Amino acid sequence: ALTTGTIQLGSTTLTTGGVSIYGGTATTSIVLTPATNGGVLIGTGAGTGDITVGSSSAANIITFANGSGANVVRIGNAQTAGSITLGNAMTSGTITIGGTAQTGTITLGSSSGTNIVNIAAGAGASTVNIANAQTGGAVNIGTAMTTGTITIGGSAAGATTTIPGQLAVTGTTTVGNLVTKTSCSSGAAPAVCGSATAGYVAVAN
Repeated sequence: ALTTGTIQLGSTTLTTGGVSIYGGTATTSIVLTPATNGGVLIGTGAGTGDITVGSSSAANIITFANGSGANVVRIGNAQTAGSITLGNAMTSGTITIGGTAQTGTITLGSSSGTNIVNIAAGAGASTVNIANAQTGGAVNIGTAMTTGTITIGGSAAGATTTIPGQLAVTGTTTVGNLVTKTSCSSGAAPAVCGSATAGYVAVAN
């Protein structure tokens, strides 16, 4: 075993062929272990080719930062353009972000610029759950806004927006065709009063 010196596989001037490392047909592993304070570098320099990790047609497991240490995992952390895609071709399965007992902060789209954060923006009949199981805490939407618009619910006929419990409103709130039980001249229930084409709010007072 070497204790000093350098081991080089391939060459920067290699123009044909390639460098291959095989692990055999058994359950053996290929292990790359750096020095205690060293690092493992893959794909450094100014290369324009692809770097592929785990391109298998079988169901295997690809694990990053799987140790029990407080690792820092950076993906695309220094690039200023391009794209980062996660699970783009999946038609089933699960994508999980965050720990089941995590107490830290999960941030999506905290930018000082004008960007767009899309959640369930496809045309499918998705179900979006936000804080759907918590029994305390708070859900804040647009609390620091001084201009702009917050839209909740669809304007199409037949669309229903349900707000249970007590609703505290400050500032100006615009509601299309507000209908209360006492304002229905026919005496019918609020659910069938008002204009179905412009949208309405049924208040059971």
